[in-house]
Amino acid sequence: MKYLLIANPVSGGGLARRQINTVVKIFERHGHKVDVRITRAPGDAEVYARWGASAGYDAIIGGGGDGTINEVLNGMYGSDRPLAIIPWGTGNVFAKEMRFPRKLGALCRMIMKGETRRLDLGVANGRRFLLMAGAGMDGYTLRAIKGQGLKKRLGTFAYAMAAIKAFADYRYPEIQIELADGRRDSGSFVLISNTRVYGNVFSFTPRADPSDGLLDVFVFRETGRWNTLILALRYLGISLIDPNVARTPLGLKEDRLYRCTGLTVRSSREVVSQVDGEVYCGLPLEFSVIPSALNVILPHRFVWTASRSERA
Repeated sequence: MKYLLIANPVSGGGLARRQINTVVKIFERHGHKVDVRITRAPGDAEVYARWGASAGYDAIIGGGGDGTINEVLNGMYGSDRPLAIIPWGTGNVFAKEMRFPRKLGALCRMIMKGETRRLDLGVANGRRFLLMAGAGMDGYTLRAIKGQGLKKRLGTFAYAMAAIKAFADYRYPEIQIELADGRRDSGSFVLISNTRVYGNVFSFTPRADPSDGLLDVFVFRETGRWNTLILALRYLGISLIDPNVARTPLGLKEDRLYRCTGLTVRSSREVVSQVDGEVYCGLPLEFSVIPSALNVILPHRFVWTASRSERA
């Protein structure tokens, strides 16, 4: 088997750089070849993935954080090659939700085993995403740390610092949504999810499934610092106890959960968005979903569960 590894060397505070050679050796011991391409600037991973998808590789491995994986899947979209993931980033939300092996050797063996499942992709103004997109405070927070090198120096703590600053500065402009079926709503934060977990521990969309052909939409209908703090603390507590339970935080109006095939998100004021944990663009945004868009190598339990449900 021949693999292309596209690696972001600064992911995880340099963890990727330290482990690339180990990955190559593990694959070689099992009789496989790995070609490595190192990214040096935003967009490199997408370019390498687009080239690799037509270059005869049996699978393309994205090595980095969720943002790097987003670039890889956008580059290889449309090919029949499977995507494999080595979670070298700060958050690694997808790998944690899918319960990837934590040890590098076990992770490489999972990739070599090559069990795949076709997953949906969301689309935001033409940009495909595997996890989620958000409009509101989360995009504002990510913009606050972009380009400052904080993630490299502080890791996950950088997000906490940026969130504290955003909590003090953010003005909570109103955001409107319109679903494909005509339903409308508004709030100060909108999350469009293809998967369940948000920020590693939160689960605003606990029924999201990346193989159901739908997007799950969470609308935070309140505004202001106090309500935002209650939201975070309440959902954090719920997620730690049981991330599969959807409840409304005490002291808040009922937040809305929708499931749809598409929607429009807009605002009359400037609102920052994010896609798969990376700052994207301002509003408006047009969202849609591409069912069964990408073949992804996953742990056996998820492939087996999907196969069993399809046979039922």
